Amino acid sequence: MQLNIKPGKEILLRFGENDIRKSQIHELLPNDFISIEQTQPPIENVHLNHILLLTYLSAAENPGRFGLEARIQEITADNRIILHKLNDPAPCDLRTWPRICLDSLPDIHAYCKEKEIHIIDISCRGIHIMLHKDDGEEPEIGAIIKMKFVLKNDELVIESKILRKWKDSSRRVHVAIEFQGKHEHDISKFIYQ
Repeated sequence: MQLNIKPGKEILLRFGENDIRKSQIHELLPNDFISIEQTQPPIENVHLNHILLLTYLSAAENPGRFGLEARIQEITADNRIILHKLNDPAPCDLRTWPRICLDSLPDIHAYCKEKEIHIIDISCRGIHIMLHKDDGEEPEIGAIIKMKFVLKNDELVIESKILRKWKDSSRRVHVAIEFQGKHEHDISKFIYQ
């Protein structure tokens, strides 16, 4: 789905669970850039490169709330915010943490039983992974596993629970995993900055 928001349309920017700011579209720019109005509290230079969730209500043929991830690229001299769109709009819910695609993140690797895992996307509550044929036995739904995340300057070990498994059209196995305990805040500082 393509982004189709008219100038002046109200949007919500989600920086975190309790940090949602109103703004409006100023202009859709070439090469997936979006110019928006300044927010309250204001977006400042310390927020540059921060990834946020931009959401809006659509009354078109698909009514409802849609969202996309965007990176804060620039603050212009006239105080407009330039965002770089990272993916296409999709139905979303402001009550849940956005999932961030791996290619939108700095260097991050995940391991289970010392074997690297193929990450599809991640949020502070869980991760979506894809298994390869040589990954061994598929985990059982409900199983508790330990996952190690190697970040730029840190490592986290998080106990996790297998929520569901499914196969895509190419017969590859996908797994949705929920983080257990209080580690969500540790990883959210990394993936939402």
